[in-house]
Amino acid sequence: MASNGILGNKRKASERDEVTEDGIVHIEFGIRGQDGNEQHFKVNQDKFLITAFQQYCKKMKLQYATINFLLDEKSIQGNRQTPKMLNLKNGDTIDAMKHQSGGGVVAM
Repeated sequence: MASNGILGNKRKASERDEVTEDGIVHIEFGIRGQDGNEQHFKVNQDKFLITAFQQYCKKMKLQYATINFLLDEKSIQGNRQTPKMLNLKNGDTIDAMKHQSGGGVVAM
């Protein structure tokens, strides 16, 4: 059975990760908007990403519900996924894109 890389991931701290005295690993990553501006965050690898996503939206004056966060072109569920589940590494960048509904018009 093929694994999608999200569940059962056992990422351990690397030399570049910051580990506190009580063993908590922090990951530093960036969130880049469609305008190219990037905000940097440091989070616990075992905490859901929703807090960082909401902080990004607040700083950029965006509504959280209107933004889709992507890692390697795959949507991230901030209230269900952690950096550890996504195998996020220090220096990675998450893209923040406005939701787009609908599509093109078919010419007749």
